[in-house]
Amino acid sequence: MSRRSVPVGILAWLVASAPFANAQVVAFDIGSPDSTYVRCQSDGMSWEMYPPYAFGSYPPGTIVYASIVKESCDQSPQPGSTCFGSFVCYFNDGGCGCGGRLVKATALELHYDPAAVAGAHVTESSLRLVELGNIGPGWTEVPGASVDLASHALRAEATGTIIGNRYYAIVGTPPTAVESGTWGGVKALWR
Repeated sequence: MSRRSVPVGILAWLVASAPFANAQVVAFDIGSPDSTYVRCQSDGMSWEMYPPYAFGSYPPGTIVYASIVKESCDQSPQPGSTCFGSFVCYFNDGGCGCGGRLVKATALELHYDPAAVAGAHVTESSLRLVELGNIGPGWTEVPGASVDLASHALRAEATGTIIGNRYYAIVGTPPTAVESGTWGGVKALWR
C-alpha cells in the first residue's frame, strides 16, 4: 500500500471542515496494485477497503484522499429511526481525473455498540444501514448491507460515484409497545 503525506492545501481544508477536524486522512495511490484500508480514527474497528484499481487503470503515483469519521447521532441529520452509529466517509480525487467513479466496489464495515442496541430493546439482527442522499432522496437503506452479529458491525459495498461526503447511519426500530388490555382481548378471541 502506497501512502503519502497530504498536501498542505488539502490538509488545511480538511482540518477546517467539520466533521473532519479530528480525522485521519489517508492519501493513497490508485495506480498501485495494493488494497488500501481507511480506518476510522475514533473507532479503529470501522473501515473502508479500496481494492486495487478501484477507479480503473491509472498510472502509479495517482494520489487520492479518503477518511472516515464517526459522529454522534445527534450531529447528523436524523434518519427517522433509533440511531446506533453515524459515519461520514470522505473521498477527494486530488485532481486525478477519476471523478470518484468506482469501477470496483469498496468494502465498508461500520461498527455499533451492542449494549446501546440492547438498551433500546432493538434486536441486533434487525439493524439496517442507511445512506443520506447518494442512493435516493433522504435516508435510504443500503442495498445488500448485512449485519455481522459476532463483530457487531454492518457490512456493505460502496459503488458508483463516491466523491465528497457520504453519510451513513446504523438504525433500528424498537418494538411497538402493546397496550395492557390488548393481550386479554386476543386471548378472548381464542376461547
